[in-house]
Formats: sequence, structure tokens, C-alpha cells
Amino acid sequence: MPDTISTADATKLQADVSAFLADARTKARGGLTRSELAALRDQLVVLSVHGLEGMVLAGPNKRDWVLSVVGLLVDAVGAAILPAPLAFLWPIVGPFVRARFVAAASTAIETALTALRFRTATTPVTPPVPA
Repeated sequence: MPDTISTADATKLQADVSAFLADARTKARGGLTRSELAALRDQLVVLSVHGLEGMVLAGPNKRDWVLSVVGLLVDAVGAAILPAPLAFLWPIVGPFVRARFVAAASTAIETALTALRFRTATTPVTPPVPA
């Protein structure tokens, strides 16, 4: 886990992210499509953005933290997008896939922040729970 968070809520957020990654590993055992991996990435971004919103950190530190967590997701389950006979190719294609998913997460962060900031005070903000 990235360790740049130093607030009291950090432990809860890190536990939520760890639980999400464990659940993602379980889902990946049967293989994943690229769109399923992208959906996991987007859920993780929203979970992280919601968790970081109340914390006192500079914006770039929050963004870096979320991007590093997305990198952890790809490292943990990314190989599952390859068919089993081609799994040996992951060391070759893995860095490319990781870079593409982390870059796409940057856009997902902006989308999640926009959605979070335009909510009214009467609408409770709850991060998504992986199904």
C-alpha cells in the first residue's frame, strides 16, 4: 500500500482498498476480460477518491496515491486477462497494460471528483461496494 496518507482515516481506507484487492483477486481466478478489469479499476478509483476526499493532503498526493493503488490492482490481477496458455507473456505485455490502465485511471479520477463535488449536501456519498 502506498504510505503517503497520514490521517486517522487512512487505516480505514487502506483496509477498504486491501479488501477490494483481495476480492478482485478472487474474481480473477476464473479469468477477466479487459472490460471487467476496467470496471474494477473504475470501482477502485471511486472508492479511493471518496475515501481521500476528507483527508488533508495536497491534490497531487491524492492523485498519486490513487494511481499507485490502480497499479497495485493491475499487478495483482492483470495477468488474468490473458488466456491461460498465454500467461507466460504477462512479463512482456504487463508493463504496457499497467501503463494504459494507470493512464485511464487519471481520467476516471477526474470523473469521480466531478461526481463527488456536484452532489448536494442532502445526498449521502457512499463508495461502491464490489459485487
